[in-house]
Amino acid sequence: ASGPAPLGYSDSSGRFPATTNSFGPSANSKYPTTYYRQALVVSNAAAFNGITLNIERDDGAVVYLNGAELSRFNMPTGAVAYTTFASANAGDDGSTVFSTNVSPSRFVEGTNVFAVEIHQDAGTSSDIWFQMQLMGLPVIIHNFFPTVALTSPTNTQYFLAPSSIALEATA
Repeated sequence: ASGPAPLGYSDSSGRFPATTNSFGPSANSKYPTTYYRQALVVSNAAAFNGITLNIERDDGAVVYLNGAELSRFNMPTGAVAYTTFASANAGDDGSTVFSTNVSPSRFVEGTNVFAVEIHQDAGTSSDIWFQMQLMGLPVIIHNFFPTVALTSPTNTQYFLAPSSIALEATA
C-alpha cells in the first residue's frame, strides 16, 4: 500500500495522518514495528554541500539508505528486529522535528531507496506517526566578480556627437 505523508494511525497532537496504517488484529497487542519504503532518483548529488534529513516519529525510528543504516531516533543500540520496542515513549506525540545531516556521498547516481522502520514503545501504544523530508543545501559560488555585457549600442555602431547615448547592459 502507499499514500501521502504523514503516515500512521490515531493522532499526533491533534493532527491526523493523511494515510492510515493498520495497527494489527488486536488493539491491546499492536504491531511493534511498521515499515515504510520510498525510492527517489538522484542525479549529481555532489552539487550539494550537504543534505538535511528531517523526521517526525512516534515512538522510535531507524532510517536506512540503500540498505545501510543511516540514523536512529529513540531506539536502543545493537541489533534491531521487528519485535524491538523503542527506547521510550515519544512524549512529543511525534510533533517534534528531529534533524540529521546526510553526506551527499551516501547517494548513488540514479535510484536510491530509503527504508524507515517506526517502532512502538509498547504493544498498547495508542498511535504511530511518521513523516520525513530531505533538503539539499546547494553549492553556492561566492566571491566572483560580476559579469556585465553591453547590449546596446552594439559593436561597430558609431555616433556623430549626439547629446546623449542610451546604454543597455546585462549583468
